[in-house]
Amino acid sequence: MAVNRDGNKSARVLQGEQTRRAIIENAAELYSQFGYNGVTQRQLADALGITKTLLYHHFDSKEAIHRAVQQYYRELYRTEVLENFEIKSTKISQMIDILERRFSFYREHPEMARMIMWGFLEDSPLEPPSTPETWNHAEELIKNLQKADLLNKSVSPRQIRLMISSIFFGWFVMKDFYMDGSEELSDSEYYKSFLSVFLNGFCTEKLRSMLKRPLTID
Repeated sequence: MAVNRDGNKSARVLQGEQTRRAIIENAAELYSQFGYNGVTQRQLADALGITKTLLYHHFDSKEAIHRAVQQYYRELYRTEVLENFEIKSTKISQMIDILERRFSFYREHPEMARMIMWGFLEDSPLEPPSTPETWNHAEELIKNLQKADLLNKSVSPRQIRLMISSIFFGWFVMKDFYMDGSEELSDSEYYKSFLSVFLNGFCTEKLRSMLKRPLTID
């Protein structure tokens, strides 16, 4: 890597990194609109205003861009959602915190949800930014809260995790189709409604007695 005398990256290297990131972000936006199979390298290069030669200088194939997009969002997810995540916590506040972080992640990056949905329809799916490891972490947290008799045990941790994922994905993929103007619902209002239903539906009598009042989301 080229560096200057101060040990910093050279302007050429920085420009190259900026171009690479622009390719990834523009590819993600196009994939979210047309699907991975519906976007050609020519379309991507044209959207960026660069030549295909420069595109291939940074990524030698369409598959390489696909992998880079996946890694890019996986790193964002790890930073924005999983930082300071306490797997062994038995605090309901930890559960609410991770739900809020995850919802905020898709609110900030709705293209990620749309890409995942496109992937279900295509032969080259984009995996969710979370990994089997993080799925296990989420299920472990739910299991710990169930053991502490704070969440209902009648539904398995995996089922709860899948329900949450479907509710979050579905909102950011379908809200523009279903919000036809007859009812306005913001992301925050949707999340508050979800959280109220989730907690009132899954919390135990023990948690209700600890709170000493019905759960409401301000």
